Amino acid sequence: MKALTRTASILLAGFLLLAQITGFGTGSHFDVARTVLKEHGFSEDAIKMIQVSNWLTDYYATSPTRSDEHRADLEKLHFDNLYSEEQVLDYWSLLLRNLRNSTESAAKKDDVFRMLLVIGIGLHAVQDFYAHSNWAELHPRGKDGYYRSDTIIKALATTPVPSLKGLKTGKYPDDRVTCLLYTSDAADEFRTV
Repeated sequence: MKALTRTASILLAGFLLLAQITGFGTGSHFDVARTVLKEHGFSEDAIKMIQVSNWLTDYYATSPTRSDEHRADLEKLHFDNLYSEEQVLDYWSLLLRNLRNSTESAAKKDDVFRMLLVIGIGLHAVQDFYAHSNWAELHPRGKDGYYRSDTIIKALATTPVPSLKGLKTGKYPDDRVTCLLYTSDAADEFRTV
């Protein structure tokens, strides 16, 4: 048992080191989650459980143990490859509905572990929306030079929903050398930088 624990620890450490070296790090997810959850009174144990489920969102999407049939569903949790405002808004609607249903189900069952798991996965998706979309470019700094605090949730809560013309998300390729930037709403038009 001791040898198995040691081997598992070495593999985990190696995976985390490789993830950082290749630019695939989850540190920002951990930091943002910790700050927000601490501000809202979550315990240290709850924060750690949420951080792990947040990290597992990346792990399972890239894990060799996952089946190809689930890959597309797992990748959606990263807000990748939504090439139009309509696709982004449709996915937000689906995500929020699923998160609401999952949290209501966990609450009815008084399942704290499941609730923390859902919070971690949900936070990951929200964080990736801002990291993988052109939201910031569509919401430039104010006249005072500070970034605006507009959020997609605030926009969705507004009736009618304001135009988010040009809103889209992209995805970097698996090789970290070439970066494809989409230049139109068409999925197949891009330029290499």
